[in-house]
Amino acid sequence: MSTPVVWLDIRTTSPDATANFFTHVLGYTLQPGPGFAMLAVGDKPFAGLLPTEAPSTWLPYFEVEDLDRAGEQAVQGGGTIVRERTKGPAGDYLVAQDPGGVLAAFWCAPRKEL
Repeated sequence: MSTPVVWLDIRTTSPDATANFFTHVLGYTLQPGPGFAMLAVGDKPFAGLLPTEAPSTWLPYFEVEDLDRAGEQAVQGGGTIVRERTKGPAGDYLVAQDPGGVLAAFWCAPRKEL
């Protein structure tokens, strides 16, 4: 695995202002996504800008090989599952909250059919 974080959801009360900030400061580009804008480096998107009325926050997605096992380990480590396994546009994910209250998503790519 090249990097543990494979995607970021940027949940923001002001997607346009957030997009302007990161494109101006870091030179990221914007791409259309499935119902939301995405930040990209060149032609490679890495984060979705998701509008929210809740306080703005980041949600990192960590790639795992076995999503069910990652969920079990999260609970065994003192966390809670706040969103059960869900099918997303690029694979399945679940969201856990660690004992300190921080959210993290665990994601696995779809399995290739043999």
